[in-house]
Amino acid sequence: PNIIALNKVIICFIQDAEKIVNIGAGTGNFEWHASEDKTKTFIASEFDLECVEWCKKNRERENIIYTSKTINELLNEYGKFDLSVAIDVIEHISDYKGFL
Repeated sequence: PNIIALNKVIICFIQDAEKIVNIGAGTGNFEWHASEDKTKTFIASEFDLECVEWCKKNRERENIIYTSKTINELLNEYGKFDLSVAIDVIEHISDYKGFL
């Protein structure tokens, strides 16, 4: 319940952003709840391939793309994003400067 509440609060900060990337998307909770706004596109990147496949099967929506691409691959494919989020991933980062 806490992670659902956290994700719903973060959704409030999207505002006018139309193309949003989530680094470390996990089970797609953020995108799932935020994607009710069909004017926005979500790219959810998660390195755990089982999570990506689960999301594709259970949380499919027209305006969500689930992938396991790196940040550089995402930028090459999709260009700039209006907003990037990384929810509950700080403990997985070893190179903070590089990540930012």
